[in-house]
Amino acid sequence: MVKRKLVIILILNMAVIMIAGAFFFKIYVYNLMLYKNTVKQSNYIRHALGGLDTYQYLNTIEALENSYKKGFRLFEVDVRFTSDDKLVLTHGWEEVDYIERMGISYDEQNSIPTYKEFMNYKIQGRYSATSFNDFVKKKLQKNERKQPYILCIY
Repeated sequence: MVKRKLVIILILNMAVIMIAGAFFFKIYVYNLMLYKNTVKQSNYIRHALGGLDTYQYLNTIEALENSYKKGFRLFEVDVRFTSDDKLVLTHGWEEVDYIERMGISYDEQNSIPTYKEFMNYKIQGRYSATSFNDFVKKKLQKNERKQPYILCIY
C-alpha cells in the first residue's frame, strides 16, 4: 500500500514537472520567435545605444529612448566597472572616451572614477550618466510588444 502511494506521488510529481516544463518551453520558444522576428526586421544594431543630436557613443538612457522611438530594437551597450566596482555605461576610461565620447576633461591620475563621481557627470554637458542597474530597470519598464534586445560589451 505504501509502495503504491509512493508510485502515485512520483507519477504525479513527474506529471507536474512535465507540464511546467512544457509551459516554460512554450514561453522560451515564443520569446525566441519574437527575437528572431525582431532581428529579421532590423537592418541595424544601434552602437552605444545610438547617437543623439550630433553625438555618437553616448551609452545613455536618453540615447536608448531616442533610438527606440525611431523604431530601433537591437542595441549594443558598453559597460565598465568604476574604481569602486560598480557597473556603469561607458565606452571606456581612456582619454578619447572622456574627451570625445563623454565631453569631460581627462585626469590621467584619476582616470577611473568612483560610482558617485561617474553618476554626477553630464555626458556631453547634458545627458545623464547611467548605471547598469538603472539601464536594466529602464529596459524592463518597456511594456510594448516589441521589446528591445541588448548586447552588452565589456
